[in-house]
Amino acid sequence: TQVLDPKVLHKPISTFRHIKNKTKDPNHVLKVDKNARAIEAFRMMDYGDVSAVPVVDSERDNKLVANISARDIRGIIAEESDFPMSLYTQTALQFAQRMHARKDTHAPLAVSLKLSDTFKDAITKLNELKIHRVWIVNDA
Repeated sequence: TQVLDPKVLHKPISTFRHIKNKTKDPNHVLKVDKNARAIEAFRMMDYGDVSAVPVVDSERDNKLVANISARDIRGIIAEESDFPMSLYTQTALQFAQRMHARKDTHAPLAVSLKLSDTFKDAITKLNELKIHRVWIVNDA
């Protein structure tokens, strides 16, 4: 078996090139406000060519409150009679809460790490919560 280099494990997330490039302009981060219609999250994903967007509370300095991913749409299509109308009637936060309620998980609606956290912190969080996505937020 291969062992990950300890230098990489203890490296702060902020030093990874992909993260450095993204933090140069924090105003350019794709996100959707919790009160926006759920459809806006999917429009943002399409616009940014990404598979998920964070749901933030703009009244609380863009605090991370939830996560919406393209994968969320799969289950709702089969089980919901008012699809796609619900994407226009529910807020992004309501939609995220509804999708989260369908899953057998104890993970929060969204999981974040700080720039000062390490790669090991990220791996540990992903494993503990049995999730596949964390959002990186400012240390402040």
